[in-house]
Order: sequence, then structure tokens, then C-alpha cells
Amino acid sequence: VEAAPRRRRRRRRCGHRSRFPLMRRGRLCVVVALASRGRAFSRAPAMSATLHHARRFRSDRRPKRREPTTSREGKPPNSVVVDDDVMVCPPAAPGGPDAAVAAAKRLPKRKVALLVGYDGSGYYGFQIQKGDGASLPTVEGELRRALEAARVVSASNAVDLGKMGWSRAARTDKGVSAARQIVAVKLEMEPNDNEQAAIDRLNAALPPKIRVFDAVRVTKNFDAKRACDRRHYAYMLPEMMLASPDAVRAAFEDVLQKDVPLKDYIQSRRDEIIQVKKARGQNKDHHQESPPHHSPEWQLTDRERRAVAVRLQSLKAAPESVERLRRVLTAYVGTKNFHNFTARIKPDDPAALRYIMSFVADDPREGWLRLTVLGQSFMLHQIRKMVAVAARAATSERPLDDDAQASALVDALCDPAMRLPLQLAPAEGLYLGEPQFASYNDYKASEAQKPRLEWLSEHPKFAEIDAFRRDVVERAILRDGSVDALLPFVDFLWQIQIFGFAIAPDDDVLPVNFDYEGEDDVVGAEILDD
Repeated sequence: VEAAPRRRRRRRRCGHRSRFPLMRRGRLCVVVALASRGRAFSRAPAMSATLHHARRFRSDRRPKRREPTTSREGKPPNSVVVDDDVMVCPPAAPGGPDAAVAAAKRLPKRKVALLVGYDGSGYYGFQIQKGDGASLPTVEGELRRALEAARVVSASNAVDLGKMGWSRAARTDKGVSAARQIVAVKLEMEPNDNEQAAIDRLNAALPPKIRVFDAVRVTKNFDAKRACDRRHYAYMLPEMMLASPDAVRAAFEDVLQKDVPLKDYIQSRRDEIIQVKKARGQNKDHHQESPPHHSPEWQLTDRERRAVAVRLQSLKAAPESVERLRRVLTAYVGTKNFHNFTARIKPDDPAALRYIMSFVADDPREGWLRLTVLGQSFMLHQIRKMVAVAARAATSERPLDDDAQASALVDALCDPAMRLPLQLAPAEGLYLGEPQFASYNDYKASEAQKPRLEWLSEHPKFAEIDAFRRDVVERAILRDGSVDALLPFVDFLWQIQIFGFAIAPDDDVLPVNFDYEGEDDVVGAEILDD
């Protein structure tokens, strides 16, 4: 009679949620009942252990209040007291006790989007290379070291970009710059620290050719690559690329002045390249050697390059060539299969379909034209090949009197059944203009906490950002009118003299463009992609 109320009270207590599974929904009462009937706990060790922990939990269900203390008496020698908690730290590092306290204290993280601009010359692309290229200098590597030096990312997290929530809106190739680039990262900052102070520390740790302009709070799950729905690129094209082919050939003839005519000299270089390809085709380890397109046998010397650049610098683009260029650029607009404009992408791969929103060319100014393209996304080498095809078509004898003829040319290159080895325009003329986040700004951004990711003319930092584009990015390409800016384009024009440039199915592909696998003729050989 007296035990019944105790069982009821025990059931009520067991009905509460706890960390012990058998204490839920009165299951502990079953264990008690089994024990009262004389069952030995040795036959049910799990129940015995559960009852033992349940008694401990019942007696200690109300933990004693811990008195705050800041005394170090009785504490380990390698511990620090932070907010009344004793935290054991590694042996003291250089910097004194303050450094140990800072290392032990975990700072709150803020997800921000960093607006970055950089001059890509001297860097092997934006993204950190893997494998054998891990030691190569990249823009991303510089940013990672600066984040650690600015004390906004811990040393343990700086090793792994995934721990920082790192994402990038676009990846640029070797030598390609960016006027505006967005990277998302979780910054570890003190509550009283602000984003502008972190930007100042980052810029102090970065080289002058890489700048951080702004840090904007973004949503917790923000991914720069997925949130970016369009990307804007610009290409600085010298007017000499639109000069007549006869004028370009005359410049090479004046400089080279060989014992044989230029035509025969070029053919001899082609024959040498073919022989090298055949020898490498018979050699099982030919893939470990440099490809013939990069072989020094046919390339110009530095003196010859500069002499040709001086002669080509005075050439201007004819108005007719500029209009033909614009027709081809307009024909790129739309969703097309750009499998010929990239590498390692098959025609039936859905990734070859890309959407181009606009592609325009400004009027020539001081010997250069600025081409701007806006697209949803781009593949490797796509923009450089698009520029090369447009410039080649503008100076060729192919009829491009109206938009229909330009569209037919581009549609033939985008035909999945057509495969052509297109040339690459120099990387030095390309730079990332701006990644755009239209969908994020419309549906996720809020003016109070998560501002829009756009820096228009009325933005307080627009003048600084535009000055960097003009004075750093474009100035690194134009070189203040020096002939050094034209050297990569001289190499490109000379490469066309050697290998030719077929831009249509009915154009002849020179035998030097084929990859020979021990064949004695072109029959059976395969086209060398890049």
C-alpha cells in the first residue's frame, strides 16, 4: 500500500525526457519491477548499468551551482582562465600570455563577400594549383596568406579553404586580371571589430597589384559560384589585329630578311614541325615532351619580336574591319554549342551549351578596342577563341556583308558535327570585368543587414574601384603605349603565319596542325586540339 504512491511518483519522473533511453515513457519502472521480483542483474548487465546511471541522474539531477573563480591556484600550469572557464592550452608560444589567451578563445564568424581586384600578370591563374603546381604563385594563395596575417582567419583554418567557407565567383587563367572579383569567406572577428578595419589589414598584407575594396555581409549559405548568374569580361584588342594580312606579312618580311623568300622560310619551319611530330608519334614517351606548338624552333627571337611590333604599332583598323568584327560578335549572342571554343569538351556534352547575352566592341581609341561580353558562364579558353575567330574573320576575304552571313559562320563553328583547331588570342588582353548577382539581389539581399552585391556609380567606393580598373588592370595591359604590350599579339600573328587559321568548314587545315602518330601523310592523322 505504501509502495504504490512511490511507483506513481517514479512513473511521473520517468515520463520526462532525459539522456537515458530507458527513463522515457516509464521504461525504468519495468527495470525496477524486474529487480523487485528477484531477477539477478548479472543476467541483464545492460539493465543493471541503466539503473545505476538512473540513480546517479536522480541524485544529481540538480547540479550544484559553480562559483565563479579567476584564481589559478590548483590549475594546470599550461591553462588560462577565460570567462571563468579553465582552458588547457599548448605550451606557451612566443608572444606572452596574451597570445595564449587569443589562441584559446574562439572568435565568432561572419560570412562576407569580399570584392577583390588584381593584376594577373605574374600569377598562374586565380585558383590555387594542385599536385606539382601547388608551389606556383596564384592570386588565391596570396589572399589566403593575407587572411591569416590580418588575423581574420585562424592558422588552422587557413590551411584548408573548405574550413573558411571559401567560394569564388569566377576562375581566371594564367595572366588574366580582374577589375572585380567576388570571393565568399567566413571571417573570425572580434564583436567590436568592423569590416573596414579588416579590409585595411588585408590590404596591408597584400601586394599592391591585389586589392580588397569591400566586405559585404551575406547569407549563411551563400556560395559565390552558384549565386553568380552572369559574368562580364572585357578584352583589350590592339588595332593591328584588324590590319590587312598583306600589311602584317610585309612587317615580318622587313624584319626577318632571310636568304629565301618568307613563304619558303615559313614552309621550311612547317616541315620541321611535322618531322618533330612524327618522331614524337613513334616515341612512346612523346606525351611527356612539350607540344610542337610551343617548340622554340619556329618562334621569333626577342629582337625580332620587338622590331615587328614597332612596324605593326602604326597600323590602324579600317572602319570596314571594325564593322565586320561587330557582326561576328553579335552572332555569338544566344545559346550555342561552343565545343570548338574550348578544350576537352565533347560536342554531345551538355556543358558545351553556353548562353551569351551580349558581345559588343567600342570604337578604337589610342590604338586599342575594348570588347565586352556578358554571359551566364564561360568555359576554358572560350572567350579568347571567340575573340580570335572574330578578329580573323574581320580581316579575311570571307563575305560578311550582313548579319546573316556572320550568323552562318558562327553556326557552322557551333555545329556538333564540325571540329576545327581554333587559335587562342593572347591571355594578356583579357580581364574579368564584374560578376553579377541579379537573383541574389532580388530575393536574398536586404538593405539593412545583407546589402545588394552591386557597386554602381552612386556607391561610395565606386570611384576607388573604377580607378583600379583604369590605372592598374588596363594600364598593365596597355603598358602606357609601349611596344611591350604588343609582343604577345606579335607572337599570335606569327603563329598564324606558321599554322594558319581555319575558321570555316571549307577552309583548308594545314598539315602542320595534325597530330601524327607515326603516319607518313595526313591521312589517318588526328587534329591537334590545342
